[in-house]
Amino acid sequence: MENVYQSPASEVVGSEAAEYQPKVFAINGRIGRLRYIAYNMLFGIVSYVLLTVVVMIAAPMFVDVNSQAQSMSQVMKFAGLVSLPMIPYFIIFFILAKRRLNDLNNNGWLSLLSFIPFVGIFLLIYLLFWSGSKEKNNYGPKPAKNSILVILGGILAPILLIGFVGVIAAIAIPAYQDYVERVKEVAAGIQE
Repeated sequence: MENVYQSPASEVVGSEAAEYQPKVFAINGRIGRLRYIAYNMLFGIVSYVLLTVVVMIAAPMFVDVNSQAQSMSQVMKFAGLVSLPMIPYFIIFFILAKRRLNDLNNNGWLSLLSFIPFVGIFLLIYLLFWSGSKEKNNYGPKPAKNSILVILGGILAPILLIGFVGVIAAIAIPAYQDYVERVKEVAAGIQE
């Protein structure tokens, strides 16, 4: 039997407490600062690993170490091939910047300001340090609280990126020093 004195069960219309769970690969919506950092670092690490693999595979095909002069077409082909893994990263960077700007209740087209020298630095500072809207804004409800995985990603991803750059530097610096020594030997041989 139904209780006639029971309060009606309905959703509260116009509730500002609504939250949504942001998706990593979404194009629209809002993301907070920590998600912005974590997602950017995640995609940055993946892109740099792909870039490293492409360079390691492609360099022997286009660069002849024994040749004194490389043709411009070889250099351009190599540069074009190396830039391919970075195209998806830049697209994702603009999508994440758009979502972060939406969290700040700004239009996502402002992410194009990152193309302007020096202005891009101020845009990045704005995206990293200003807090987003506390409640629903023009671009949707506020994002749900960060999960443990997002918090760990936001903390560990920069550390991993610094470590990755350190490993690449540890490999590249001795190789560059060896290259400089060989060039000096060749230059000394030409002068004699």
